[in-house]
Amino acid sequence: MISVKQEATNKENSSCIYLIDKKSKSKDFDPQFSHSIAAIIAGTKKFDYLRLSNSFIFFVFDDQKPEELRVIGSRIHDMICADCEAISISGKSKNSCFLAEGIALTNYQFLKYLSKPKKHTLTEIILSDEVEKEKIDELNDTIKAVFWARDAVNTPVSDLNALQLAEAVVKLGEEANFQVQVLEKTQIESLKMGGLLAVNKGSIDPPTFTIAEY
Repeated sequence: MISVKQEATNKENSSCIYLIDKKSKSKDFDPQFSHSIAAIIAGTKKFDYLRLSNSFIFFVFDDQKPEELRVIGSRIHDMICADCEAISISGKSKNSCFLAEGIALTNYQFLKYLSKPKKHTLTEIILSDEVEKEKIDELNDTIKAVFWARDAVNTPVSDLNALQLAEAVVKLGEEANFQVQVLEKTQIESLKMGGLLAVNKGSIDPPTFTIAEY
């Protein structure tokens, strides 16, 4: 699973993102970036990049809405996922976390049933040391939770029936410290959950109703 961290490891193929704000100056960057930086500062572009021999350098305007940054992160991911092992984001603002979220969630794959899966090479997103550790921990928890939910949705009932799903949620509750209550068929009947019971008539497995409280 992809992870967000602050300590970079030695990856052969890596790219980087610069978050540019209105206070940035072209002269503070390598001259080859000046045209892209100037366009970002002037507001004519919100996103630009340079393609190098085996990597990318991206420039992103910092003053954007969270969802706009997530979408740009998704676009960046699609450009690098086949060749890049790591990407660093230079910027101390919380917006670097929104970019990282867009990249990470787009990196999701469900390859369990493929005989010859083509796995994304991207495994690390590196953020600045100035980003709060709590923000990074929260982002990694979000990524893990979303991937878990997507895996559960994508897994067919032959491999994840109601009982197995309930057990998986109980295990997740123990790991993440939230309360889980699983209602079995007799309890469901006593509560007169007719809709759930009607749907379950088409299944050979008994129903469950899982309540998670945090």
